[in-house]
Amino acid sequence: MRKFRVFLKLRAELLKRLTPFPKTYIFTSRYFYPPLHVAKLLSRNTQIIIEGFPRSANTFAFVAFMNAQDEPVVVAHHNHDQAMVSVGVKLGIPALILIRKPNEAVRSLMAYHPTLDVATAYRQYLAFYSEMEKIKEKVVIADFVEVTENFGEVIERVNQKFDTKFGIFMHTKEQERSVFKKIDAFNQIRHSGSQAKLAMPNEGRRAKISEVVINPPLDLERDSLALYSRLSPLSAHSNSN
Repeated sequence: MRKFRVFLKLRAELLKRLTPFPKTYIFTSRYFYPPLHVAKLLSRNTQIIIEGFPRSANTFAFVAFMNAQDEPVVVAHHNHDQAMVSVGVKLGIPALILIRKPNEAVRSLMAYHPTLDVATAYRQYLAFYSEMEKIKEKVVIADFVEVTENFGEVIERVNQKFDTKFGIFMHTKEQERSVFKKIDAFNQIRHSGSQAKLAMPNEGRRAKISEVVINPPLDLERDSLALYSRLSPLSAHSNSN
C-alpha cells in the first residue's frame, strides 16, 4: 500500500510538471494508468471535462450528462486531477468542475477509503480546488446540491459559457431512477454490489459514513471551508463577487 501511495504521489508530481506542455502531458499520462482507465483521460478528442474532488457527485454528473446526449460525447472524467483540468483549459476544452462542502466530501471519502488520513484528505481537497480557483473564470463550477437536484440547469450554464449545444438533462424522478440504475449496474461489476461503495444514496452507505469521525486540524478545516465559500455558486460570498 505504501509503495502504491508513493507511485501516486510521483505520478501526480510528474504530470503537474508537464502542464505547460499539453501534447506531452496527454501522451505521457497514458503510461501511468491501467488500460481500462485510458478512456477517462484527457485527449485531443475530449469534448468536455467533468471533474471534482472524489465523492462530489462525479458519477451522477457523468452518467446523467451522457443520458442526456443524443450522440456519444467524449468526456474526461473521474481522474480527480487538477493538472488534467489545467491542461484541458489551455486547450480550450469546456470544463465542468464539481464542488462539495469539504467536511461532507472528506467524510464520504474516508468511508470509501477507511485507511485514509483525515489531514491528507483535507490537503488533497485544498490542492485540487486551489488550482481550480486560479482558472475559475474559464470553467463552470457546480455545487453538489445543484448537480443532484437540478443538473439540467448546470448543463445550460455550460452551454451558455462555452457556446456548446450539449443535451439538457431533464431532472425528473424517472430520469434520476434511470441514472441510479446504471450506477448500480456499474457498482455490481466493480464492487460486487457493496452498498458502502455505491455512488448514490443508500442505507449501507449512510451507515458507513455515519461511523466516520473526522477531527481535522483547525487550519486545514478553516482553509477548506474558506475555499469552498469562494468557489461554490451557492455560497453568499461567491455570489457577491
